[in-house]
Amino acid sequence: MGFQNFHEFVKNSYVNGQPRQVSAPHQSFIATFSYPEYLEMSVEKVQSVLREKHILLTGIPTPSISFDSKGLQTLTNLDAKIDIQGELV
Repeated sequence: MGFQNFHEFVKNSYVNGQPRQVSAPHQSFIATFSYPEYLEMSVEKVQSVLREKHILLTGIPTPSISFDSKGLQTLTNLDAKIDIQGELV
């Protein structure tokens, strides 16, 4: 699956025009925390969340990179095949 197909797949899973972790967090496999919230969490709390969901952190100090194919290309080759385990949201 190429980047464009994957991007469309993700957008098609939106609820009311927003990602599930924003519009319907109880239905999402992603738990969102701010970076300061995460830093205050105990190891036990993080492990408890990770038993049920993936963790998405917001507000991490990073250089500005656009969420598009050019920006994502800085992370990895977008044409490389990768294995994804679990359910897709």
